Amino acid sequence: MTPMLFRAVVSPDWLDENGHMNLMWWTYLYDRAAQKVLVDAGLAGTELGGFAVTSTFEYRAEAKPGDVVEVRGSGLKLGRSSFTLEMSASRDEAPLGTASMRLVCVDMRARGSLPLPAFQRAALEVMAAAWPG
Repeated sequence: MTPMLFRAVVSPDWLDENGHMNLMWWTYLYDRAAQKVLVDAGLAGTELGGFAVTSTFEYRAEAKPGDVVEVRGSGLKLGRSSFTLEMSASRDEAPLGTASMRLVCVDMRARGSLPLPAFQRAALEVMAAAWPG
C-alpha cells in the first residue's frame, strides 16, 4: 500500500445544496496531499516551490459527513521541470475518486519555472519508485 499523504474527516459544512461534498473540498483534500509531496521533496518553504498547473478529478462514490477520507499517492511521473502526481481517495479502503495534478518547479524569487534540481529530482525519484503506476 502506498503511503498516506493526507487524511481528513468530512465536515457537514463541506456539503453543497445537493447534499454532496462540494468540489472545493475535493480540491482541498488533493491539494493538501500534493503539498506533503512538495514538502517531502524540498519544494516548499525554500527558494524553490511547486505550483499546480493542471488538475483533473474523477469521482467514484460520495463522501459523507463523518467519513474519514485518506488520500494516497498512486503514481508519480517526472518531467524536466514538472512532475505529474496521481492520487486516490478512499474511505475504509473503498475508492472514492482519483486526481491527477501536474506541478511545476518554480524559482520563488524570479517566480518562473526551472528544471528540477538534482536533490529534488532524487527525492521525487525515491517516491516514484515506492509507488505503483
